[in-house]
Amino acid sequence: MLKTSLVILSVFVLAISFGQSTKPVTQKVSKNLTLSGDWCSGDLTLTANFKSDGNYSWFKNDVLIEGEHDNTLNLTKYGQGNYQVSLRIKENTVLLRDWYELTTVAGPQSSFSFDYFYAAGAVRFFDSSVDQSSTITTWAWDFGNGTTASIKNPEVFYGAEGDYLVTLTTTNANGCSNTIKYTVHWAYPKK
Repeated sequence: MLKTSLVILSVFVLAISFGQSTKPVTQKVSKNLTLSGDWCSGDLTLTANFKSDGNYSWFKNDVLIEGEHDNTLNLTKYGQGNYQVSLRIKENTVLLRDWYELTTVAGPQSSFSFDYFYAAGAVRFFDSSVDQSSTITTWAWDFGNGTTASIKNPEVFYGAEGDYLVTLTTTNANGCSNTIKYTVHWAYPKK
């Protein structure tokens, strides 16, 4: 039987609103966590300052963030939510744990969805980006096949089946930008 032990050193939730500012911040947000950087430059990071070595695990809204094992996490990549970091010194022993809630960001959070229109050989994209501090004014799409668009909800035709890395960069009235990338698989349905 495995024994699991847990020592909680700090529990702290802080709501920060960065307003219109795009100046870099460095702010201790709990006993063990420091927020630094700038959302608009793409490097708003949360750093765990635990005084022990071990393996880090990061969670967003109670879901493990795969592939994040360092003591820093770029929040720009994951957006708003409740973050938790834990430090394990042995496989089943959590030594340290801390929390942070990112509630407001100063700039756009790019996001999109898409639908396939097989009869036309097209994919229609729908912007679902949000910005709590300003108005999104431009959209820059790259569809991974050499074509681009600058409208909110574009449509693209893929000439060949395959995987295409689609990139959306949104920019607000203050000049702050955010980019998201997603691989779209295009293939005609099998009959």
